[in-house]
Amino acid sequence: MKNFEISLPLVNGSMYDIYYGETSGKEVIHDLISDDINPPPRSMRIEVKTESGKKVCLTIPYDEFSDASVTIDGTKI
Repeated sequence: MKNFEISLPLVNGSMYDIYYGETSGKEVIHDLISDDINPPPRSMRIEVKTESGKKVCLTIPYDEFSDASVTIDGTKI
């Protein structure tokens, strides 16, 4: 996924990069939960409900080539 990164902004002003660049969704999911799931997942979803009540969903595909996607209240942006 070229459009995905996870980083931790640190209190000293620096950044700790966890995932960036050419990381596949499959790699991210395996790092978080291993590859021992049967049946395998299609994706991983991270959902956030905003203060205004909107639902934001980040979907990380379980493959080597697809990009992550975002929806707001079910509409892809």
